[in-house]
Amino acid sequence: MTVKYVVSIAGELLYFDAQRQPAPPFPEHADSEDSKPELKLIPPAQHPAAADEWDEALNTYSTDQRTSAEISEVI
Repeated sequence: MTVKYVVSIAGELLYFDAQRQPAPPFPEHADSEDSKPELKLIPPAQHPAAADEWDEALNTYSTDQRTSAEISEVI
């Protein structure tokens, strides 16, 4: 399972695959600059975490939390 999205919500980092299913976090060795994947932030003004396609993945979070969440896409 490959991480496609990283969601920062309510002080947590969550990892999801392309189908928005939970995925394991990046490996520990990914902490070095050379091995970190590049991330592209989806503009928070678009409120991507509040979109319907994230309902199942983020259903335990409030609307306010989802509206203020940040989603990055692994590129």
